[in-house]
Amino acid sequence: MQAGVSHPVSDVTIRPATAADAAAGASVYIAAEEALATSRRARPRWPSDAAREAERADAEADLAALARHPSDLALVALRDGAVRGVGGIVVRERHAHITYLFVQPDWQGQGIGRALLNHLAAHAAGCDLLSLHASPDPRALTRYLTLGLRPMPPTVRMASAAPRFPALNLHDQLESQPLHADDAAMLATVSDIDRGVRGIRRLDDLRSWLAADATGALLLQRGTSIPVGYYVIDPGGHQAGMGATASIGPVAAMDVDRLPDVLARALHAAGEISGEETSWRLDFPAENHAAVAPLLAAGFRPQRLISYLATGTIGRWDRYIFHDDDLL
Repeated sequence: MQAGVSHPVSDVTIRPATAADAAAGASVYIAAEEALATSRRARPRWPSDAAREAERADAEADLAALARHPSDLALVALRDGAVRGVGGIVVRERHAHITYLFVQPDWQGQGIGRALLNHLAAHAAGCDLLSLHASPDPRALTRYLTLGLRPMPPTVRMASAAPRFPALNLHDQLESQPLHADDAAMLATVSDIDRGVRGIRRLDDLRSWLAADATGALLLQRGTSIPVGYYVIDPGGHQAGMGATASIGPVAAMDVDRLPDVLARALHAAGEISGEETSWRLDFPAENHAAVAPLLAAGFRPQRLISYLATGTIGRWDRYIFHDDDLL
């Protein structure tokens, strides 16, 4: 198919995606991202074929998960029996976050992206707030602004191939209780922290992460039952060629002044499980100034800023680190 050929959007079918559509949807995402980098004469979107394949596999897993989750939605746009566009949205209580919105390069400019976005926005109609992380595509930005989304402080992605994890600080006045997927009372406390810091509760996500490979801890003020914060660590679900890419987050502190202590606990715990070939990454809101110095001291360096748009504010981003840029 030649670029620039018009294809009426009326000939395109948009329907909920199934797990079987995830691979094709992920391929659309990869192709769209690479085409955007080429059009902007930017450096390659991924540094190697292995990194690109790792990202494609992650996207496939994300889309399959969206298709399975009862409150989320994954969409595909079909023409001639093939997937030409993909969209996805995560809904947690009053907050909806668009996680995927991509159209196959040869099919861009035909109204498919707008149609997908309208379907996703309709799915979020019962929510107070809609947000997304945006690519630098001017056409997409126009659609988002028209929908009422407005630029917010960006998300910062930092990473390190060999962090200098801190020693355990026994003078931080914190007690650590390991998180367990089957400990309802503990997860309820963590969910309350999420409500106060993240802006919504997400008990199912916590259970899902911990039931897989993630670890974490609830942190209490020493000698009391007063919650200070919590952290979750994914030890390496993102394969990236040589070794694995592990992630830190979410990390939340009830008081912004305690965020460095909570983050230090998370970094120390990450060091306890880090392998020789494990790289680390994390995403955090630009409002979280308290995270910058500890991360730089640990050897993390910024990779990129990710544009964040939303219809309003939710949560207290100055004391929070995301799980990732999709689930926040």
